[in-house]
Amino acid sequence: MLTVEQQIAHMKSKGITFDLVSEEDAVAHLRTKCQFFRIYAYRKLFPQTRRRPA
Repeated sequence: MLTVEQQIAHMKSKGITFDLVSEEDAVAHLRTKCQFFRIYAYRKLFPQTRRRPA
């Protein structure tokens, strides 16, 4: 799992800029409200299902 600082670095590497929200505000939000990477880490625990064409 990525730390908040690693998440910010990952976002920057993907081209995300902090124009509308400061980097400090983004860090605060990730620390208190965002669970994306924590939830994302569980994705491999569930079996994948492939949809059949209709």
